Amino acid sequence: MNKPPKIDTQCLLLRPLAESAASAASAASPELPAAVAAFGRAERLASARGGWLLHLHEPMRGAQAPAGLRAAAGQAYQLLPVLQDEAGLCSYPSGDLVLRFDGAQSDAQLVEFARSFGLRMQRRSSFIQNQALFAPLDAAEADLPALLARLAGASGVAAAWLDTESAYQRSP
Repeated sequence: MNKPPKIDTQCLLLRPLAESAASAASAASPELPAAVAAFGRAERLASARGGWLLHLHEPMRGAQAPAGLRAAAGQAYQLLPVLQDEAGLCSYPSGDLVLRFDGAQSDAQLVEFARSFGLRMQRRSSFIQNQALFAPLDAAEADLPALLARLAGASGVAAAWLDTESAYQRSP
């Protein structure tokens, strides 16, 4: 059985929020606020979703972003943990959460569940009827690891995880 991914305490992902993604995509070279440089070296993430990988000067304690980084990044970015699997390969959260429920849920039940946790239902899984994708209503302020822990323990939830994308490298 695979172990759950661990949080990379040396890196954070800064993803442009949906509202600002359109304006960022239209800019020739969207840049992070200069104040972010005080926390680490930023590297543009080659991804369809965009974002920046911030290599921190000081490692995080657990999943908590360094104090002041939220203010430095501004409200246009979501701060997300970088996840590593057993082999050390990284996965980058999209900012959404995937939940699998114990049983079938109606759309109304999913919307009510989402509301009770400060989430918005994005869509159901195309393949698994009792699985759905959710997003935090206040993505800029959401602490996804803490929210994920709350959701995993909620009544009727069979499993909860972060929706991610992975970076692959070709072997020579």
